[in-house]
Amino acid sequence: MNKRMTVNFGIILFFALLAIFLYNSGKGYDLLLDNQTVNIDGIIFEASGTVRVSVDGGEPIELWIDDRGMTTVRGKKHSIRIEVLDENEEQVISSVEKSFVIDTEKGNLFSIPAILGGSSDWVIPR
Repeated sequence: MNKRMTVNFGIILFFALLAIFLYNSGKGYDLLLDNQTVNIDGIIFEASGTVRVSVDGGEPIELWIDDRGMTTVRGKKHSIRIEVLDENEEQVISSVEKSFVIDTEKGNLFSIPAILGGSSDWVIPR
């Protein structure tokens, strides 16, 4: 009887851990992409023209100055690519790519000017 209880406990533990893993890897998160001038720790990051933003190589979102977009991702580990476009919105002037892990404590508002400016605190708390 003791061996059977150990096996049953092991099976329950396995399925509980599997459920936690599947929940974390499949949970969806809404990310707000903000292209507005922002002040972070006394440093002002100016919004610069039109940018094209894609998360995890997905469909790019074009944002103008003082514009905000939204995308939905699944899981916690992602990458964001930002391309700054010229005045005619035809050619890419520069691009930045960053990797990040979603932290629900920090928030889901991402400052595009702060990312382009090299700030380490580009997730804006709500």
